[in-house]
Amino acid sequence: MKKIYFLSCAFLLRLNLIEAQTNVTFQVDMNQQTGFTTPEVNGTFNNWCGSSCNPLSDANGDGIWETTIALAPGNYEYKFAADNWLTQESLLPGSPCTNTTSGFTNRTLTVGSSAMILPIVCWGSCSACVSGNALKITVDLCGQNSQNIRLTGAFWNWTWNAGPVAASNGNGTWTFTLNPPPAAAMEYLIVSDSVQENLIAEMQNGGTCAPITDYFSFANRVWTPGDPDSVYIIYNHCTSCVSGIEEKNEKNIKAYPNPAKNSLYVNLNIGTKKIQLINLLGDVIYERMINNNDTNASVNLVNFESGFYLLRTIGDNFIFSKQIIIEK
Repeated sequence: MKKIYFLSCAFLLRLNLIEAQTNVTFQVDMNQQTGFTTPEVNGTFNNWCGSSCNPLSDANGDGIWETTIALAPGNYEYKFAADNWLTQESLLPGSPCTNTTSGFTNRTLTVGSSAMILPIVCWGSCSACVSGNALKITVDLCGQNSQNIRLTGAFWNWTWNAGPVAASNGNGTWTFTLNPPPAAAMEYLIVSDSVQENLIAEMQNGGTCAPITDYFSFANRVWTPGDPDSVYIIYNHCTSCVSGIEEKNEKNIKAYPNPAKNSLYVNLNIGTKKIQLINLLGDVIYERMINNNDTNASVNLVNFESGFYLLRTIGDNFIFSKQIIIEK
């Protein structure tokens, strides 16, 4: 009789533990993200195990991915990732929904006894996505075959692996999406597979991409509120990739008007062989070969959308680059 009583108590205790769990629904807005297949939620509740534990789904295709997990009441830390940690969100230290320990910033969660549907949050943010207001920084790796691209900067104590992770665009460029964008000036550099870019020589040679510099020991990029919210940069360089030919800054290329509307006129340097227009994703969207005797070229912009572009003129021993704005 005592044995039966003991087994009954054990069964009731186990049943109570199961009933004590609370359903928690996680939701993340991925509409401003690219280069992923399946998001997941990882945390202290699943030992940060990756996509095999708690993948998210988007049944109605609205870009809001979600999953519901039964959790025991208590305090947890978690974050969203994708494709078994291939990419993960990076959260700004000090944000209201986060906790930072030993350089790692995660979301926090307190589970009670009532079912919870957590608010929809933007990837990498404590709040909902703000349409058209995200800061997108697209990085051209100049053909470098990298697997992990991050930001580092003062916001992350210049720790190489603490900043946001970029998403691959599949064409040699990677894009960071910061939503909302920083509320204060952000000094930053790009880290490619743990190697931080060094722009000191670029600045010594007349570059303008890293204005926070002493021209000797540091040279940092900076984004300030009010700057364009779409930025195209080149890893380790100010204006263009270097492939055994000389790189020059934008002072060596003359194009007008800028901003342009329907037409762009370019004064060609002697020896120019080709001109290109490149969008913020690094795609060459216009290319034209130049005759040896041509000194000017015009580009019809009627079918191009408003935005920021990179104009390149290419010769046998030079690449000249300049940022162009198209306004319709």
